[in-house]
Amino acid sequence: MHLLEQIDLWAHLLPDRPAHLSDTHTLTYGELRTQSDTVAAFARWNKQAKRWGDGPWWRAGNVALTFHAFAFSILLFNGRLTPHPPPPREEVMEKADCHEVVGYVWDRERPQAPLEVDIDIDYGWVARVAANEPREDLRERGMGDGRVGFRFGMPAYVRDGHSHTIEVRLVESNRELLGSPEEVTCER
Repeated sequence: MHLLEQIDLWAHLLPDRPAHLSDTHTLTYGELRTQSDTVAAFARWNKQAKRWGDGPWWRAGNVALTFHAFAFSILLFNGRLTPHPPPPREEVMEKADCHEVVGYVWDRERPQAPLEVDIDIDYGWVARVAANEPREDLRERGMGDGRVGFRFGMPAYVRDGHSHTIEVRLVESNRELLGSPEEVTCER
């Protein structure tokens, strides 16, 4: 039984059964059959139009072209050539140094609602900051309008030559952000 006959059989018996899985997309046997119909139509057109010769090199070229067209269509329709959607939540402290704490928090279910973070220095609460600073890079990544960043200027007492632990937590869940805690030592 040829490959197209096997695909025909599965497409007829179980058209909604997954034939190929990726991280985020499923290609069913019915969709695979549609793609194989396209390849078969190209082969019929080529026989009628006589665009390719009949020698062994022409046949090898035809097989290679057909294989690549079929493989590309599978890649295209199973989502491997499209970017992955952003995760449902991202909570990241990107930087903590002697001058500032920078990061972002985003929730896909509430993309326009500004979330708040608590900043702790040496395990003591220091400030509550709204994550509503506009960030073009985050907007381009699909995080709503990009107003999900936060920035907090470090108080002067941190620059005393000693090590300090900087923690950032999401207010609503008290969960630490990715990248937190961070040790910072600043010169006087």
